[in-house]
Amino acid sequence: MKRSILLLCILLFTSFLHGCTDSRKADSYKVQADKYLGEEDYKNAIIYYDKALEISPRKVGALGGKAKALEALGKYDDAIIESDKAIKLEPQLADIYNTKGNALSGKSEFESALENYKVAYKLDPENAIYISNISYALNMLELYDEAMKYSDRAIEKDPKLSIAYLNKGYALEGLGRSEEALGLYDKAIEYDLNNVIAYIYKGDILNDASKFEEAIKIYDKAINISKGKDSIDALVGKGDALCHIGKYEDSIQCFDKAIEISPDIHEIHVFKGRSLYYINKYKEALESLDKALAIDKDSSYAKLWKAKSLTMNGEYKEAEELCKQVLDIDTGNSFAYDVKGCIYLKQSKFQQAIEMFDKAITIDPDYLDAIVDRISVSFYMKNYDECISLAKKELGRFPGNIDILWYLGDSYSYINLHKEAIECYKKMLDVNPENDRVLALTAYEYYILQDYKGSEDYNNRALKVNKSNNTALKLKAELEKRKLPESRQISDFIKENYLYLDKIKDFDKKSNKFIAKNDVSVKDIEAFIKSIKPKEDIFTFVVSGKDYDNLISMGNSSHIITKSVADDIFYIGINSFALNTSREFKKVIDKINKPQDKNLIIDLRDNSGGLTKASNEILDLLLPQCATSYLIYRDGYVDTYYSDANLVKFKRIFVLTNEHTASSSELLVLGLKKNLPNVTIVGRSTFGKGVGQIVYENKPKKYLIYLVSFYWNVNEKNIMGKKINPDVRVNGNNFDTFIKTVEKQAKNK
Repeated sequence: MKRSILLLCILLFTSFLHGCTDSRKADSYKVQADKYLGEEDYKNAIIYYDKALEISPRKVGALGGKAKALEALGKYDDAIIESDKAIKLEPQLADIYNTKGNALSGKSEFESALENYKVAYKLDPENAIYISNISYALNMLELYDEAMKYSDRAIEKDPKLSIAYLNKGYALEGLGRSEEALGLYDKAIEYDLNNVIAYIYKGDILNDASKFEEAIKIYDKAINISKGKDSIDALVGKGDALCHIGKYEDSIQCFDKAIEISPDIHEIHVFKGRSLYYINKYKEALESLDKALAIDKDSSYAKLWKAKSLTMNGEYKEAEELCKQVLDIDTGNSFAYDVKGCIYLKQSKFQQAIEMFDKAITIDPDYLDAIVDRISVSFYMKNYDECISLAKKELGRFPGNIDILWYLGDSYSYINLHKEAIECYKKMLDVNPENDRVLALTAYEYYILQDYKGSEDYNNRALKVNKSNNTALKLKAELEKRKLPESRQISDFIKENYLYLDKIKDFDKKSNKFIAKNDVSVKDIEAFIKSIKPKEDIFTFVVSGKDYDNLISMGNSSHIITKSVADDIFYIGINSFALNTSREFKKVIDKINKPQDKNLIIDLRDNSGGLTKASNEILDLLLPQCATSYLIYRDGYVDTYYSDANLVKFKRIFVLTNEHTASSSELLVLGLKKNLPNVTIVGRSTFGKGVGQIVYENKPKKYLIYLVSFYWNVNEKNIMGKKINPDVRVNGNNFDTFIKTVEKQAKNK
């Protein structure tokens, strides 16, 4: 009996010793697992928690630790299962509810997460982290005022809790108080220098405020302290900011790094496609966007950027279909209307484009892309004054925006306000000092103003950034010419451009004699030009002194006279084709109500010509899509002017001419007559000047050399010495006689 009892005791004791050994082993595994958890080595943490739980399945600490590790790895469902096991065993343990709340947040189930965070807070009301997590869930539910209250409670409990300041900042952003939010993110960073999310949120605010350079610096800090997936948002934010300042190649590098970390986030592929679009790599852009759609076939953002890229490839039907797909689901998608506007714009359907851009802006008055695109329509319609007005207005809201400044600067350049253009380009360079295209444009504007030093400075900067910049390379060659002696410059100008060079006797001898002079006066230049041109060339000459001043003054004045001579007849008289003539002409016809019901008179009597560019621009306004004229140079090179599909239609057009109607005036007459069926020439035969000139100017010395350099023709017809004959002849120059003739003709047809 005693032996039996002794044996039982020994067995019980052995079992007890074995149980103690297993418990110690489970504790050891948990300690090791906790160590891995603290080192963020979540996979090994789970392995050791499982070892502990295999020995002791009811070990709450191991279940809770495993739940945390699973949540950190994004395995939210598994984390919730482990949390529920722990809660069932120990329903009063606050930390388990907090972990479950985190897992539910990971699944975007914020209402359920909020319930669990509140249970954790109830069980441990002094824990600032639990209070801050309640604030987080409320933020995600867009209950920002309530989120603010809980953030303040968390800060009261722990004034150095970084996450509490982060959540309060997020709530302030949600309430539209971004500037205040910045201060809270700075606080979050102050108390935790490794708070990656605080850096990212701060960068996002700066990015949204168009403070792109500052945003990039903040994103860089986030990237430097983050690891793996934690750096994705910072890389994408930086890429977006770089894209906005025109550093598209750099932005693509950021997106590629983000894709390498996480290739299944479709938005990153869209952002990359957008940057590729901006550097005109439409094929590559489409490849990137197709990858995005392979991940999420219903992504409106990807579909619309694909539509934009297809548009640039001329694939309008497929682009419109993608817009339709988006608008069928979401009729209030402003981006879709903007893209649709771009499709119309690319086809020069300007009015339809304006309608779409206006719809986008009506839906979202602060939609910058649509605002920029609306400005662009005015630019491409050559409504430069309207473009300038719109751009200046929007710069008040979006200061420093590169695209708006670009259209503004180019518009100033086109209307010959070169100093104003330079100011715009310099503002663009304040945003991105290494934009070689803008540097080259600035250099060109200085060149036009004959500020060759300023031109060379900016041109060198452009080539330093991009040694292959074509504009800068051409300008460099021109600037080198400007360093030559004046006599050599003039000689080379004639040698390169004069249409009748082969008719000059002893040009090299005369040229060398002229070049030999160290310093040439205007009289020397006039004498040289007179000595080399053939007698029959009456269109090559020098303008200097007071004549130069008068000509420059005339160039800046109006060259158009307008009046309504009858209810259905509108009169425009053009006395010269100067820099702003076509601009004035457009302003006038744009104001004519129902032009299709009106007869237009264009009076070119005594107009000896001027700039062929101006007459071609007027043809562009009045003709359908066609080649308006060809300029044919001595070496056989042909420069072609085109009209787009947009035109202002009139019932009939009457062109008044006489024997002094010449050159660019004749180009306009012939262009209208050859391309429209409703044009009548009234008056007398024109002069018959089928050549044009190139001009060499020296602003400081006040002279211009007009040098015949090309023939022009319209529909393969040149009128040199042949003249353009009227359909209806009118003798004399009496204005009333011409008007009565037009009125009679207008009634006949």
